[in-house]
Amino acid sequence: MISNESTPGQLLFARLDIDLDEVPIEQLTAYTAVKYYLTVEDESPPDAENLEKVKRYLESFEHLSDVEDWEKASAILFIHLDTPTKDELHNQLETWGYYPELNSVYIKVLGKLNSRIDIICLKGLGNSYYLLSNYPQAKKYWQQSLTIARQISDRQSEGRVLGNLGLLYDQQGYYLKAIEYHQQHLIIAREIGDSQQQGNALGNLGRTYDFLGNYIQAIEYHQQHLIIAHEIGDFKGKASALGNLAIAHDSLGNYPQAIDYQQQSLNLTRKIGHREGEATAVGNLGATYYALGNYSKAIEYFHQLLKITREIGNRAGEGRALGNLGSAYKGLGNFVEAIKYQQQSLTIKQEIGDRYGERIALNNLGEALIQTEQYSEAMDNLQAALKISREAGARSSEAYNLKNLAEIHLKLGNSTLALEYCDHALSIATELGIPLVKECQKLKEKLLSEKVYKEANMTTNSQTRGQSLFASLKIDLDEVPIEELADYTAVEYYLMIEDEPPSDTTNLEKVRRYLDSLYHVCKVREWNLLKAIFSIPICISQEEKNLALSLDEYLIWQALTNSLLEIIQNAIFCFQGNIDDLNYILMLKARALSGNNRAAAHNIFSQIIAESPENSENHIEANARLGISLIYSAGYQEGIVSSQKSLTMIENFINYNSELNIQVKMLELKTELLETIALYEMSHSKFKQAIELYTQALNLRIQNKIMHKVISPLVYLGILHRRMGEYNRAISYLTEAKPLAEKFQDDNALAWIPHHLAWVFLNQGKPLLAEEQSNISLEGYKKMESQSGQGGMADVYEQLGFIHLAKNEIDEAYEKFEMALKIRIAIENRHGVASCMMGLALASWHKRQYLKFIKFSLEGFNKYYKIGVLNRVRIFRMIKLAYIWTVGKLNWTM
Repeated sequence: MISNESTPGQLLFARLDIDLDEVPIEQLTAYTAVKYYLTVEDESPPDAENLEKVKRYLESFEHLSDVEDWEKASAILFIHLDTPTKDELHNQLETWGYYPELNSVYIKVLGKLNSRIDIICLKGLGNSYYLLSNYPQAKKYWQQSLTIARQISDRQSEGRVLGNLGLLYDQQGYYLKAIEYHQQHLIIAREIGDSQQQGNALGNLGRTYDFLGNYIQAIEYHQQHLIIAHEIGDFKGKASALGNLAIAHDSLGNYPQAIDYQQQSLNLTRKIGHREGEATAVGNLGATYYALGNYSKAIEYFHQLLKITREIGNRAGEGRALGNLGSAYKGLGNFVEAIKYQQQSLTIKQEIGDRYGERIALNNLGEALIQTEQYSEAMDNLQAALKISREAGARSSEAYNLKNLAEIHLKLGNSTLALEYCDHALSIATELGIPLVKECQKLKEKLLSEKVYKEANMTTNSQTRGQSLFASLKIDLDEVPIEELADYTAVEYYLMIEDEPPSDTTNLEKVRRYLDSLYHVCKVREWNLLKAIFSIPICISQEEKNLALSLDEYLIWQALTNSLLEIIQNAIFCFQGNIDDLNYILMLKARALSGNNRAAAHNIFSQIIAESPENSENHIEANARLGISLIYSAGYQEGIVSSQKSLTMIENFINYNSELNIQVKMLELKTELLETIALYEMSHSKFKQAIELYTQALNLRIQNKIMHKVISPLVYLGILHRRMGEYNRAISYLTEAKPLAEKFQDDNALAWIPHHLAWVFLNQGKPLLAEEQSNISLEGYKKMESQSGQGGMADVYEQLGFIHLAKNEIDEAYEKFEMALKIRIAIENRHGVASCMMGLALASWHKRQYLKFIKFSLEGFNKYYKIGVLNRVRIFRMIKLAYIWTVGKLNWTM
């Protein structure tokens, strides 16, 4: 009989049922050692190190492993310890942070017994590597564990591993993916009635929403977790929920509440010996004191955090501790120490692939560099942080990045660009309800005071620009030939005398006086005057009078190409001059034709390339614009070669030409090429590559203050995220673009944006909302004078075809697809023609015209093949499209 006073080790040895008289002689030493460690060796004193307290069990495990008695070895792993949480040995080792020892144990047992033990080992290995910030290894082990759990229908393990994978995506900044996994975890936990896991899933969802800046939603999830943890006596869960509530309240500026929650969390973690939890609580307390301005107290807690994380080998935690120390020293005004700690933090976070942490380190390092007036390095770090924030959908971090970029541009004297960044940051901060709002408002007041002064000066100049131009040419009407007097007098009238148009006039009427003057300039063959008038700055924002485009760029940007072509044709008809003047005129003509007669545009670009010296400005621009036009007309293979070649030529040209105007022009041309190559990647279903290129184009335009063209990459990023099924992010990008389009009176964008919002609503199964946006888009395109409006109308008609299909209005759908096809054939949009064929095929199916369905499908596939985009991904997407729009939910698009 076992004595009631037996030690836990003696009780365990009795359960192992080891008879030393019956073990083989060659194994006797190992089993004798097990008996010694479990029954003879003294119990560890209460103040011993945690690892020392369980040394007897680990030594016994090692000896049982030596003789490959895996059943008894695993029994030791699952013994419940006399700790506050009553955890099994392997879980307690994780709680204490002994990851190397834990990994060694799991590796030895893995594959030795059964699937359920393997799931535990693989999941534990994943946990261990995750906490060591080795994310690729963590993901590998968790996915292996998930596969086995599903094979044997172990729903509890499946849910836990899904939750762990969600945490991994959180840490790497892929928050929408993380939410998807946490929701799956929650569903399973509820199905099987696992309250603890239900609480964990709710807490993890709260963490993700906290990362995204949705603090109210985060608090709701954390409170649900706290209630469950309290009801079931889950101490770790309760500590976690309290800590997470503290973080959310800290973000909202509720500091006393945050400290109270965090102190409760710290007390619990120390009570149960949870080292990782203790580190988290200590670090969060430091963060709250930092927010209160008590930097000395914050540094005290952050040094405690650094000590704990180094002791338990938590590299991610170490990186956070270093970054926090950098921020605290910055608060004390010790910027040298701040930069040192932030650089150490950034190095660790980049080494372990911690994208979330890298974003924070880049932003903090940028802030510290601003204080030491290292603006170039600061901007590089902040732009890198902004890129990660936008990729991850982390709106709170994006707001802080934008506000810091505004600070830099203010210091550099770029008040207009600073105000752009500040307004964007303020908009996000206001939406999220975070304390940054006050900082942004204060910064905006400062920026506006500078802006008012500048605008007052700009207004005076803008009122006389036509007069100044005419005066600079020193044209004496008394000396011009009598046959030209009427034309020169007309030019004088339009430039000097005619009243400025009212502010609410159309885009065309805004520049009518200059177009009329150009007609007369062509007749007198004054090519320098023609170039000068085309260079007149046209204001593109009623809010900011200093934001302007040259007249020629304005006409192209606002799709007023019919008016531009009319002037160009007059110029060519009257032309007498040198080859440079002619190439200038031809380049404008080709750019105007690119929207509606691409073949003619290609011929002109090719002519300029042939007649211009290699590596000259005209040669490079024509080569780049030819590549752009080819890709937009679905000449993908030839276009991508030309575009990539042009990128190299532009880089070389910029390096050897220091003239500012030419550099600005070439940088914008480079950005247009990046967008075009992104379109090529998108057309070939390489969405991640396209997102990277559009993001690069977006950042370049912001850096170079080409704000009116920020709209395009924003919309395309919305399109890409919609195609990837990330509808909230798609809507976010599209709605971000809309106020910019309104601000710059961009008619094309104001028609384009609702068109793509309609696709999102259709994908979400909301055809009525989709139809509303689609009709707004159609009306916008109908008002446009150029062929760009025709192309846009074709896009909308195709979209309306799908909307009518979703509403089971088959005849109307067929009619709209036919209308779209007719326009696309006329404007030679080969990609669009192929897409219309697929739409007609789907409508034919619903009309039960199955031969037509086959005919249109084959024609569509054939046309996609001919333009070189019929890859494996597109074939799969087209099959999926056909399935969904024939027997599915009728809410998915290409």
